[in-house]
Amino acid sequence: MKRSSAQLRPPFSPFLKVAVFRGVNLAATSKLPPFGGVPALAALDALPGRGVNVARMLVMWEALEPVRGTYNATYLDSIAATVDKLTSLNILSLLDFHQDGFARALARGCGDGFPAWAVPAAAAALVDATVPANGDPGGGGKARCGAWLRAALGDAATRAAWAGFYADDGGVRASFVAAWAHVAARFAGHPGVLGYDILNEPLPTSASAVAALHRDAAAAIRAVDRDALLVFSAPIMSSGGAPAGVRAPAGVTNAALGVHYYPPPNTATPPALAGAAAALTAWSAEAAAAGVPLFVGEYGAEPGSAAPDAAAYIAGFSAALDSGWLSGTQWAWTPPGAWSIEGGDGWNGESFSVTDTVGAPRANWPLRPCPVAMAGKPIGFAANQAQRRVVAAWAPDAAITAPTVLFAPVAWFGGRVRVEASPGLCCRHDAALLNVVCERRAGTGAGAVATVRMWRAAA
Repeated sequence: MKRSSAQLRPPFSPFLKVAVFRGVNLAATSKLPPFGGVPALAALDALPGRGVNVARMLVMWEALEPVRGTYNATYLDSIAATVDKLTSLNILSLLDFHQDGFARALARGCGDGFPAWAVPAAAAALVDATVPANGDPGGGGKARCGAWLRAALGDAATRAAWAGFYADDGGVRASFVAAWAHVAARFAGHPGVLGYDILNEPLPTSASAVAALHRDAAAAIRAVDRDALLVFSAPIMSSGGAPAGVRAPAGVTNAALGVHYYPPPNTATPPALAGAAAALTAWSAEAAAAGVPLFVGEYGAEPGSAAPDAAAYIAGFSAALDSGWLSGTQWAWTPPGAWSIEGGDGWNGESFSVTDTVGAPRANWPLRPCPVAMAGKPIGFAANQAQRRVVAAWAPDAAITAPTVLFAPVAWFGGRVRVEASPGLCCRHDAALLNVVCERRAGTGAGAVATVRMWRAAA
């Protein structure tokens, strides 16, 4: 991959085989008016301390192009300001064209994403005009939109909108592709932009319709940005573990298969984790067969729900990501003051936010070590919560001059940390006491396997 922050120095494999990206989606509260980026950028300063090195950043087409053919420069500037701030923190950005239920007037008034003018005429004719659009006065709200997903899947107007979109009724699909070209042109060459997630959780009318959309959007982006990562996300129906059924368009390199996973509601933690592990294994096989990496764009758990236990589930899910050497972004980070116990994440009644009303981590965002980059082929990584021990192993590659980096904050160990490395390696915590950096000692060769062990030392 050509793009890298200062923390993740090249060279790295183009398919994320030696670099791992972990982070959050932001912001869960940016889907509805007044949109915009993160209002108080200083709140992002806490992210590196949680091991965040990538943020999947929502871009709402309605905010970008509220009037057809006119792009909102102020909105795009707010996105750019957030990207710049993240870059200063050594956090890469993955820009995601986001939607839930197509548009605010659809999904029975509980959607978001596309501008009103992008709703095809045949779909607009089916909209119940007595139901306020999401975010309008009297619209949205937990009481009405808690079942937004069921509405998005079953609403006749929403289904008609997707059919018209894929058919390019009124040139709407072409406008979507043009909007992507506009955004990619703005961020082409930006050192902090990892890449672009083409469309969040599309509702397909057919596999070929989604494939054609991905093909055309990829071509438009590649025309202005030749080397950014392109993520092709699976349809919404796969978010419970069904096959992704998505492939990168022919000839498109530096691509990834994007998937989302949420456990069934009220599922006990062990079966919830078993289902997640099975889904990740199956999706990894799909990605491997296509010759691309897997990127888990969304996963999460709600603290306080009956099941699964949020802290245990996220710890187990993170361990599954580690075992598969997978990158992912948890849903979702919210700015201080944007989340509350009463309101949750907002209009949909969900409460996946990883931060509370003052920006402190909630139970579903446990501090946990994770791999960041290996100077060779990964062999394994394990973090034992009970014993406060971390073990990492890799097969060194002499062609990789960048160091091995492991997120292993001293705070997680709860005391003084002992670090033991293979002969020929020098491993130490960085100045922030967050990452352990391992470099080859001058004049030493690389063995067949390099290992580093860390544990909490006796007082």
